Amino acid sequence: FEGTVDAREAGAGGLADAVAVAVDDLVAAEMVARETGGVEDYRLVATAVGETTSKQYVRPETGERIVAGLRAAADLSEATTLTAFEVICDTPDMQDTYLGNAERADIYQFARSNAAQLTTDMTDPDDFEGWLESVKTARILDEWIGGATVEELVERYRIGPGDLDSRVERAEWLLSAAEALGETTGVRVPAVSRARSRL
Repeated sequence: FEGTVDAREAGAGGLADAVAVAVDDLVAAEMVARETGGVEDYRLVATAVGETTSKQYVRPETGERIVAGLRAAADLSEATTLTAFEVICDTPDMQDTYLGNAERADIYQFARSNAAQLTTDMTDPDDFEGWLESVKTARILDEWIGGATVEELVERYRIGPGDLDSRVERAEWLLSAAEALGETTGVRVPAVSRARSRL
């Protein structure tokens, strides 16, 4: 690290500390594991989940959240396509959908009335506003596969047609990643495949 520009400017200790924190985060997320023994103290190896996450081109935090979401969905009495969309929409790789003041109460009520289909308890999120935005996006996608037209969704949720297209495209990608991570972890949530096939 001493040879890098950052180390010269900030000092090698700061960079080494940042790398150590990043590695610790990846180990905690079960993306990499430390193998001990040999000449070095340890070496890092990708776990099966870490390898799948990397091959799906999603961020480690997205992979971690999807795996946690799949496990929570598998514990629900009946996971639905809304469940699958909530899992993938509450990740850093899904673009947020703006939540206006006028619709906040509506999305809150929607989340309350559909709580049995959601993997996140309304009292759990650290960023409640961000979670409500993900619920809004999940609702839009669920209504899209339910037959709502572009015009209806644009008017109802104040999004542009291009915004809808980009959310659908990202949802296809993230549902594909969720299927792959489900296969890797052995967590089967049929609603993920149903949601993906209907997009």
